Amino acid sequence: MVFKTGLTSTPITITSEIDSADIVQLAVADGGDTVAVASAAQELHVYRSGDLVVGTKNCWTYHKARITSMQWLDDRFLVTAGLDRNLYVWDVTDPVEGPVASLKDVHRDGISSFHATKLSSNEIRIVSGGVEGSVVITVLAVKRI
Repeated sequence: MVFKTGLTSTPITITSEIDSADIVQLAVADGGDTVAVASAAQELHVYRSGDLVVGTKNCWTYHKARITSMQWLDDRFLVTAGLDRNLYVWDVTDPVEGPVASLKDVHRDGISSFHATKLSSNEIRIVSGGVEGSVVITVLAVKRI
């Protein structure tokens, strides 16, 4: 993977060979310095200004099927959803901890897309679309957000 950041006249390029699987999802945090990358092997990697934030692949392989959608809530919290029917909230400042919250079996055939909105310091509204054609609206309690 090649990650470029900066002005077009002076890009910074970082090449990483941490994963040989296809990149299936990409999400850039608002500031533009943090990029989340999901692979076809259900691995999630987070880069900040070209440095690997997540140290080990095993900490970020909670999804059991393809990650179909990702969204940053801010520069610290990332939400992912997949065909495994699960949705996870990650604190990228503490990658060893694992997800800080999750919704399991949200849709019968998997989650195709979602939108997350931070409601308060410990609640997120999730509107998700399922492969089976349904829409689910859920408020998720998060211990620390």
